[in-house]
Amino acid sequence: MKRSLHLTGRLSMAVLAAASAACGNRDNRTASSSADSTRTDSSLTASVSDSTASSTASSTTSPGMGPQSDEQIAWTLLNANSSDSALGAQAKRLGKSADVRAFGDHMVKDHGKNNQELRALLKQQSITVRAGSDSAMNASEASQTQAQLDTTKAFDAAYISRAAEMHRNLLQKLDSTMIPQAKNADLKAHLQKTRPDVAEHLKRAEELQAKLPRSANQAGTSK
Repeated sequence: MKRSLHLTGRLSMAVLAAASAACGNRDNRTASSSADSTRTDSSLTASVSDSTASSTASSTTSPGMGPQSDEQIAWTLLNANSSDSALGAQAKRLGKSADVRAFGDHMVKDHGKNNQELRALLKQQSITVRAGSDSAMNASEASQTQAQLDTTKAFDAAYISRAAEMHRNLLQKLDSTMIPQAKNADLKAHLQKTRPDVAEHLKRAEELQAKLPRSANQAGTSK
């Protein structure tokens, strides 16, 4: 009887020891899993931080974001004037509405005159223009726009929409880059004189957009 009790006690102790070991292993695995999870979360956080930092650095060092020289500023305006004049000539030829044709004629005259005055100024000041970082893109876009307008049925809406966009972009450049960064006093004065004209052109384009029939307006902006 005593031997039986002794064996039973030994078995109970063995069972308890095994259970304790199992619990210990489970706790170790849980702790290990928790540690691995923490390390993984930390790695993911670091990866996201690195990606964000890289993206931010890239966005602040994109081409065209640096200071512009007088030559580059002059080229930007020459290019904008030429593009607006070319599209205005298309509007005179293809416009269905008398208002659109008149606006196109206004663009040809105003931007053509601005370029004449600017070229004379550059010659007088011995400023040799050179392409800005976005000049190739601007020339390509202008060419594509002309080709698209030649084939679109809703010409008036498409032209006025593009004209408004171009003048909006030029006005933003004048305010943020061109006028503040121009060093030559005569060039800066020309830019300051140009700004009200660009603002007036934008206002007129937006008024024509609102005046066009809704169906035509939607057709022009859906391309």
